[in-house]
Amino acid sequence: MLKSLLPLLLLSLAMPLVSGQGDDETPLTRAMGVLQGSTRALGKIVEDPDQRDEALRLLKLMEEAALVSAAQEAPPFDDMEGQELALFQVGFRRSCLSLADAILEAEAACIQGDGEALKAAYAQILRRKKAGHNEYK
Repeated sequence: MLKSLLPLLLLSLAMPLVSGQGDDETPLTRAMGVLQGSTRALGKIVEDPDQRDEALRLLKLMEEAALVSAAQEAPPFDDMEGQELALFQVGFRRSCLSLADAILEAEAACIQGDGEALKAAYAQILRRKKAGHNEYK
């Protein structure tokens, strides 16, 4: 179990360094910073087959950040409570897991060396990120 928790612990310690955010940030804001920075960096190399190792590194960071996010609660809108709030949080977690699924699709495409599938998966990542921001930010 410790072996499976170690990457998440390391990610939580590294997130302020990667995202440029301070210690007073929440795990969710740090994870979102990792997702934002890694997505941008991946966009610059997604079409370069010589950058496969770097793309895989970024995708793994993104996957871990999406999973950390799924374990958090989204800041609710002011008037939410009860069942509405509970369903809002369930939807947020689903959105994070959906993003993680798209990231895994990109990782599989990268491992297979399928540049077209990687570009398509990257576009899906961007769509899911935007949908999540529209719904939960």
